[in-house]
Amino acid sequence: MRDVQDKKVIGKNSLFSLLAIGISIILYLLMMVIPALNYGVDQGIPLWMFTWVINPIGVIFSLIGISKQERFSAFGLIGNIIMSFSIFLYVPLLYILGAIFDWQP
Repeated sequence: MRDVQDKKVIGKNSLFSLLAIGISIILYLLMMVIPALNYGVDQGIPLWMFTWVINPIGVIFSLIGISKQERFSAFGLIGNIIMSFSIFLYVPLLYILGAIFDWQP
């Protein structure tokens, strides 16, 4: 009975891993909406690079949450892994859309 009740608790580790996903999505939205924030590595640290720092930390929190059987930890793990490598999906998508609609990414 106690295991069922513990599974219903979100827990701080799961919350931190979901927060990491939310922060990375906000950083991507800021990068897409505000063109001045979308600059190269030679001019500073672009916003998308923070996903390489934030999301692996979220993976660690979700693994701790899975070991403690906290709720939504598996979702946090999958989401943080996807967001860690999302720049490799985002950039080719921009070039494909740019070729289709004839605009520069």
